[in-house]
Amino acid sequence: MYRNLFPLVRHSSVSIAYVSRHWKEIASLYKPALQECGPLPCEDQSDIVWRPYGPAPKKEIFYLRTNFLSPVSNFGVEYCINHNWSIGADYYFPWVFRNPNHKNCFQVLGGSIEGRYWFGKERGEQDRLEGHSLGFGLMGGYYDMERNYTGKQGEFGGIGVDYLYSLPIANDKLHMEFSLGLGYIYSYVKPYNVFEDGGKAYKTGYTERFHWVGPTKATVSLVVPIKAKRRTGK
Repeated sequence: MYRNLFPLVRHSSVSIAYVSRHWKEIASLYKPALQECGPLPCEDQSDIVWRPYGPAPKKEIFYLRTNFLSPVSNFGVEYCINHNWSIGADYYFPWVFRNPNHKNCFQVLGGSIEGRYWFGKERGEQDRLEGHSLGFGLMGGYYDMERNYTGKQGEFGGIGVDYLYSLPIANDKLHMEFSLGLGYIYSYVKPYNVFEDGGKAYKTGYTERFHWVGPTKATVSLVVPIKAKRRTGK
């Protein structure tokens, strides 16, 4: 090599390798630098699993949210089944006001539950509940609405589909969600009247049935991921 090859190269060097019995301790000191450089191109990577150096990131278990369009009167929870599927539930209670004189009233108690598919084949644990998604769900509840001593009480139920986009903020400590949904709602309503200021509500004795097809959901929500430490070796 010295006679035939070395003259053809522009630079050459000679090194001496020494193997110590403490090679494991020495190798651990260089572990961060080796991981930053990555494997050599000539190495066979088929059976090698490269793990990041340092503590593993916390695993996101579920998410809590609230819709700003219904302030201080709702909360929701979302649970990740896997990287592409989740299931969630929301509860709304805008029991906003009921005047003692029975002139005006706006009260609603309702909730929904839905399954959601998150688009993206390469989605990992760090991308959960982020990006574009499509949800399918059920909804139902009770309401009491009154204006100028004439009101309606009823119950409702329905089905719907919605599109949702989630954006990570605050270094992925929070998310912002934006959604819009369409669906079908069925309700039966019992009208009533109040004939004097502060008097008793008298039902009219008949029931109205109501059908609605159109927008059923709109949200601008703040989401808080709830995380837990991973088990060692996971």
